[in-house]
Amino acid sequence: DNGVAVATYTADVAMVRGMGVQKSSGEAVLPTAATGEGIFFVTKEQIPTGLDTLRGEISDYDDIFEKIAIGEHVVLVKYPVGNIFADDQVTGTIADGTYAIVGTDGKIKAAVATNVAYLISRGAYDDAGHALTAFEVVEAHTVA
Repeated sequence: DNGVAVATYTADVAMVRGMGVQKSSGEAVLPTAATGEGIFFVTKEQIPTGLDTLRGEISDYDDIFEKIAIGEHVVLVKYPVGNIFADDQVTGTIADGTYAIVGTDGKIKAAVATNVAYLISRGAYDDAGHALTAFEVVEAHTVA
């Protein structure tokens, strides 16, 4: 699954683009325990439909692109080791250099001792006025 986007899954619960999920029987599900193992990040195609097609330019952060409904087809992204990405589905502020995992709510949070982490925070990232946190993917390991 390294570096591959998978598009054959549906959302098990209502989600927001950028949440961390796991695969289960054709569904994208929130983790049952905070973890850094088997995590994918959920997104969906950015294709306006219906009246939204008349709106002209639409922000990438508009709800029609951000919110994912139960049963909606999603794309699961697994970032390879060394990749850096930014996300706004974060719990609290995670200081630069802090290892991180995904909680049961699908949001990235700081790892504590004994967690298996595979992300490290690279600090705040501003995407044209949208506050995100940058993360680098590292080899999964137990935090000491």
